[in-house]
Amino acid sequence: MSFSRKTYTQETKWLRVLKLDLKQKLSSMLSFTEQEKLKLEVSSEEAHLMAQSLSRDFYEIHLLLKVYENELAELLGEAILQDLTEGGFTSDPNMLH
Repeated sequence: MSFSRKTYTQETKWLRVLKLDLKQKLSSMLSFTEQEKLKLEVSSEEAHLMAQSLSRDFYEIHLLLKVYENELAELLGEAILQDLTEGGFTSDPNMLH
């Protein structure tokens, strides 16, 4: 009976140590996981803000390009009209060939 009791006590101590070790490892894993989750959330939020900023910048550039396109179209129309009038053409200046 002494042998079985000694074995039981040793196994119990070993299981307690194992259980405590597992708890510590799980606790540190959860802590690490939470830290990584927070980093990912911050990173995700930064990415979202960057996407919004890029979208806004793209829209502004698009508007500027549209303004330049309109100005160029107007200048082209004026140049064509000037060429037609200097060349002595009597055709309709709005009609392009």
